[in-house]
Amino acid sequence: MMKISSGHFGRCCYLGVGTLVALGLMAGAAQAADIDLGPVPAGVDPAAIQKLYADAIANGEKQVVIVSNDRRFGPLVEFTKRFPGITISNDVVSAVERVTLIISQHRTRHMQYDLVEGTGGVLDPLNQTGAFIKTDYAALGYPVDDVIANLGIYADSVQVHAYNTNVVKKEDLPKKLEDFEDPRWKGKLVADPFSYASGASYEGLTHDEAYAVKTATDIRDASGLVLTGTAQDLINSGEKSFFLFDNVTRVIQAQKAGAPVALLFLEGMGVGRFGIGMTTLSPNPNAAKLFIYWIHTPEGQAAMFEHSSAALAKNADSPISRLVANAHSKFTFETEQNWKERGRLTGVIQKAVTQAR
Repeated sequence: MMKISSGHFGRCCYLGVGTLVALGLMAGAAQAADIDLGPVPAGVDPAAIQKLYADAIANGEKQVVIVSNDRRFGPLVEFTKRFPGITISNDVVSAVERVTLIISQHRTRHMQYDLVEGTGGVLDPLNQTGAFIKTDYAALGYPVDDVIANLGIYADSVQVHAYNTNVVKKEDLPKKLEDFEDPRWKGKLVADPFSYASGASYEGLTHDEAYAVKTATDIRDASGLVLTGTAQDLINSGEKSFFLFDNVTRVIQAQKAGAPVALLFLEGMGVGRFGIGMTTLSPNPNAAKLFIYWIHTPEGQAAMFEHSSAALAKNADSPISRLVANAHSKFTFETEQNWKERGRLTGVIQKAVTQAR
């Protein structure tokens, strides 16, 4: 028999072992009660997702802590509505510093983050150092081509040439990339230094390195292309006509804000892929897997697009995937097979286009 004292009433009561066991079973049953998962994607075992949630609650995993490039995960309150008791904490750290931070915490075994967001090219050192754990993304609903460098792909950066509709007529739109060398575009083009090189790298994948470097530098020289971090402001204001190799998410955000900008897709444009990986020493591993699962579901994709205009361009029904499907252009997607070469080409092209003219 165990004696349990109630300080409030100053009385004692006695519970038998059998009673305590029964109460324990009742508490466990209540804790493991199923929640409404909503539609579960094909290939995902609903019982496994229920178990992740039950284990997260049982282990006191009240938060998924994510480090990323921006705060796109912070506003996703829909996740907490689906999985009550678990919230999202989203820290913003630059790409290089993000990798250094996670490796440092891994080595000292004081990991504060569950998930790290980024691209394969940026985050691969976390695989090499053991800071990322191998994750069974298939069990969480990810098709094989939505896994790159041990990252679960949750959103795509679809490249596009954005133009200001107040200064560019539809009948004047270029038909191919080389058309931007036409004298009519002299002094009218702008691009972000990195995204310009990244965009041209896909030309290297579909043609070859020499072609990509020559095309990127020829357009720069013929048009007087301005490479600047304020490219979006210049295109939104109409000071420049075209923002070369912008991305769809950024243009949609500008359109929502009332900017007179539109999309031009040309053949062979690229799609960069953004993913999330789980740290080996994740303090909230069950909650982290729940988030990896949820962000790839239709509900997660809808919430992501609503808050940040980002979503998957394939393997999902999203505004971005529908836009790509209706673009009538052939896109080159980043894959497990080409991401390293694409990264190398980006570096080569960036060096070429930033050299003195």
